[in-house]
Amino acid sequence: MDNDTTKLLLDLNWSLEELSEVTHNYTRVYGFAFSLLGDLQGSDERKVQLVYNKFPWRGGYSTVHFFNNLFKGIPESGKPEIEKIKYASPGYIELAVILEAAFHVGVMVAAVAVVYQTAVQTYKNLHARSSEMKLSDIDASDVGGMTLGQKNFVKRASERMEQVLDLSERQRCVLDARVDGNPLMKMKILFSVFRRVEPLAEKQAQRKLKVQTSQEQVLPSND
Repeated sequence: MDNDTTKLLLDLNWSLEELSEVTHNYTRVYGFAFSLLGDLQGSDERKVQLVYNKFPWRGGYSTVHFFNNLFKGIPESGKPEIEKIKYASPGYIELAVILEAAFHVGVMVAAVAVVYQTAVQTYKNLHARSSEMKLSDIDASDVGGMTLGQKNFVKRASERMEQVLDLSERQRCVLDARVDGNPLMKMKILFSVFRRVEPLAEKQAQRKLKVQTSQEQVLPSND
């Protein structure tokens, strides 16, 4: 895993609350991206898999603690650390990161930002249908009790959210392995990831933020 720096490029005016929200969501999405790296080994691999096996995915408790635990499990050398901050229009936050994880955060944010309204509506429609089918009440360990209609919906919803988040084929395979083929857990995780990507994508769609996918020094444009 290569470590280097990346930047959250900032433009226009920011409140402290907005900046706090962006950095919080970035670290959560980064933790998810780290968990899908295909070359984790030893204690790093065990810690990540333990988190995926730990929660029932029934209610908000699982969601909050899932992301908190994923981030805590990242080795200290791989956690995003602030190297430099320049607040201006334009400005940036420079972070020391694992490049591959940071790259995939940028990909997810860009994928949602470029079709922001469509992506949000897709999530809302799928989440509403999931609620109608009472899927939020089903423990991830009880997938065997789902109806055929529920199973078919969960499969389609997961595939659609993977597309919305632009997960690579490799990431999809790793995620399938992480959830041990559990389609309900996978769908609930992807819904949760989207809710943390969406605020970042909204800022990027507004051209207040650009989450880099490489070392390019491209700043948001107000044109």
